[in-house]
Amino acid sequence: MEPDLTAIMRLVERNAERLLEEAVAIATIPAPSFNEAKRGAHIARRFSEVGLTDVASDEIGNVTGRRAGNGPRVMVVSHMDTVFPLEPPCNRVSRAIASIVPVFGITPPRWRI
Repeated sequence: MEPDLTAIMRLVERNAERLLEEAVAIATIPAPSFNEAKRGAHIARRFSEVGLTDVASDEIGNVTGRRAGNGPRVMVVSHMDTVFPLEPPCNRVSRAIASIVPVFGITPPRWRI
C-alpha cells in the first residue's frame, strides 16, 4: 500500500465509529431524486460545523465546501439522492447493515466483507 494511502486508512480506522454514525445520520434523511433539499441542508450544515469554508448550494442542490491546505487538491464527490420515495416504508438504517456495506471510497479492513 502506498504510504499516503496507509496514513489515510489509519485515519479512517481511527474515526470509523464517528464516520459510520455520520453516514447513518445522512442516510436516514429521505432524499428521492429531485427532493434532496433536506439532505443537502444537513450536509451543508455539517460542512460548516467541521470547518469547511465557502459552503454553498447551487440552483440544483449541489453542496460544495472548501478546506484550505498546502498539499495536492482533492475532490470528494457523492450523489445525495436515493431510490426510495419521500415517505420510505422504513426510515431506519440498520447499524449492522451499515457497518458492512462499503459506504465510503476508502473503507477500513474491518468494514470489508
